[in-house]
Amino acid sequence: MLEVVRTRGLIVTEAESYRGVLEGALTKLEGENADGVPVTGVEFWEAAPKGAAGSYSSSAGRRVLIAKIKQQLPLVEVD
Repeated sequence: MLEVVRTRGLIVTEAESYRGVLEGALTKLEGENADGVPVTGVEFWEAAPKGAAGSYSSSAGRRVLIAKIKQQLPLVEVD
């Protein structure tokens, strides 16, 4: 994250810099809620049974969620 913020010329000590990078990734996450209905965006983060984020609360689930978030993050640009 730090390198993405730096390469974009953003201020690394400002929360808004990270928000701009993370917002897209966090709103693109997809999963299924407790009823098996696909949810994305804000709905993904809702509490069960409407949302899907709760299904990632175990250690293994957190690793999967981290991997999903990383897939959505922009690549670090190296000059």
